[in-house]
Amino acid sequence: MSDIADVLTSQGDLTGAIATYNEALAATTNVRDRSGQITALARKADVMVWQGDLQGAKKLYHDTVNTARNINRKAEEVDALDSYAQLLILEGDLTAAAETCQEIRALNVAIGKKGTQTGSWRSSFDLLFETGRAPQAETLAHDAVQESVKEQSSVVQAIAENLVARSLLAQGKSGEAKDVVALAVVHGLASNDVRVRLTSAITSASIRAVQGDLCNAEKELAGVLDDAKRIGFFDLRLEAMMALADVQLRRGEQDPARILLSALEADAAAHGFNLIATKAANARKTRLVPPSTASRRR
Repeated sequence: MSDIADVLTSQGDLTGAIATYNEALAATTNVRDRSGQITALARKADVMVWQGDLQGAKKLYHDTVNTARNINRKAEEVDALDSYAQLLILEGDLTAAAETCQEIRALNVAIGKKGTQTGSWRSSFDLLFETGRAPQAETLAHDAVQESVKEQSSVVQAIAENLVARSLLAQGKSGEAKDVVALAVVHGLASNDVRVRLTSAITSASIRAVQGDLCNAEKELAGVLDDAKRIGFFDLRLEAMMALADVQLRRGEQDPARILLSALEADAAAHGFNLIATKAANARKTRLVPPSTASRRR
């Protein structure tokens, strides 16, 4: 039943996916299928994160980890900890995320897996990227691309290629990033996963903005915002808002950017997405001209 919910998620039916994961949890609890319970708990938690319910997701991740530990399923424990570390990063708690990543590495050693072979590399990427280590993040994502090719997973390949592109962009390599994100778009379409498509579109628009194609960047982000609102991807809506504010600032549209960044900061902070709330606050402080100065210039 969790497989059905996964399909609904990939199609953008988050409400239907949550309902189906709940059915899966009820079914697996009745027959004491602990492995099936772990799968349903973890995947439901993922969707809750995307919907903006970090506290609800955090509880489910804890339940997933505890259930996996009780039946000595270290691989499932690692996967749940990886998702939990990603949540901690969204909350801006990079210290706790780093500690969880260390715990993940120790568990992977215990089960004889390393690097991207474990499938639980995403939190390590996010931690590297958000702590200013884009070259190392790029290397990790490159490894994940190679692993996904071996596994013939278009979803993972598109995700990893998108992260390679983000890392390249952070290093000022927009030309290389453009080439890589084009691959992510192609593989995202092949996967028929709407979330993968939208994340690649945000990166593509950010690259366009850096290269001066502001009109098409804005158009692409407007489409992402519409889809994210309609589907209920709260986290992607925040990312698209941040990217759109960058476009507005590059155009010199101070007032629209000020309004957008203030709304983004408030909405993100209210839901516990402190990392992006801090980024929005920093953009307001460092990239906006004070209102009085802007009015004098006009």
